[in-house]
Amino acid sequence: MIQIADRHLGRAAAGGMLLALVVLVALDRIFDVIDELGDVGKGDFEVIHALGVVALVLPRSVYDLFPVASVVGALLGVGGLAAGSELVAWRAAGLSRLRIAFGVVMATVGVLVPVLLLGEVVAPASERMAASLKLLTQTQNLALGQGTSIWVRDGTRFINAHRPLAQPSLQPGEVMLADIDILEFDDGELRRVSHAEIARHEQGRWILENVSRSTLGTQSVAVEKIAEETWPSLVDPEVLETAITRPRHLSLSQLRPYVAYLEANGLDAGAYRAAMWWRLAYPLTCVVIVLAGMIFVFGSLRGGGLGQRMFIGMMLGAGFFLANRIAVSIGEVYRLDPALMAFAPSLVVAGVSIWALRRGI
Repeated sequence: MIQIADRHLGRAAAGGMLLALVVLVALDRIFDVIDELGDVGKGDFEVIHALGVVALVLPRSVYDLFPVASVVGALLGVGGLAAGSELVAWRAAGLSRLRIAFGVVMATVGVLVPVLLLGEVVAPASERMAASLKLLTQTQNLALGQGTSIWVRDGTRFINAHRPLAQPSLQPGEVMLADIDILEFDDGELRRVSHAEIARHEQGRWILENVSRSTLGTQSVAVEKIAEETWPSLVDPEVLETAITRPRHLSLSQLRPYVAYLEANGLDAGAYRAAMWWRLAYPLTCVVIVLAGMIFVFGSLRGGGLGQRMFIGMMLGAGFFLANRIAVSIGEVYRLDPALMAFAPSLVVAGVSIWALRRGI
């Protein structure tokens, strides 16, 4: 009996989630197409490039929208069973509200696994390709390298920024790069190689920190160390800013080295640490939000229609997901434990949901 109920619940919940995900992602892509078409005409960027960028960002859209789609789909699928009195029959057969909700949660986990793989493996790479496509068609002097690195041509110089930084403390027009190599050529020959720990653009100028420079002579190499110097570069910080991958778009495998590097060099790793813990809490968030939605299935939602279930699901999903993101941001601003701020909302909602299902509220 339990296995039959689990399979039936699983099919209804998973089907509803996939349907909701398709609808939400389709709407998101339509708005994204409109946004990308606004950039057509910049450089060589054309309509076909805009459509390519929208398609490449699709995995990211699936990952970002799944928490909302999961609760909307669960309310659509399982709410339909409730409307048909099937849940009442299972309750009469001895299944508790919590046990029925557990079956829906297991279905959520089944759909969640490929979404996690998509978000951790496919989305970062495809989004990197989308950014590279835009840069290659809109500017001739900037390209994306492996991982998160950026290559920039500045006259006879070639700059490789291994760790472009997205820092919340930076003002508009300010950019910070870390772990930079600068190759300077003269008449096609390499003349100087410089490495700087930090390059920051502020108040209209570039400043290099902790510079190690090697000047290549015909028979010797001169090495010098410079604590700080002004860098006479014409690199546009606004163009660089568009190429920097935001912390929340990095995978866990990319975030860990960022956090380690920033902490080792005494830099602010708050944004990257918060993004890392948010990603770790993401599976729990998806499961908890569905569990919370099950409270409405056993309540007045049983007699509601499709529109009512969709509305409640959207409000619940968007509200909880937004609250979770706000909690992480607050923790980042006030230097609170990012692990606590990432997991606390989900744990609180999970406890309240389990209590409500047991009490029959």
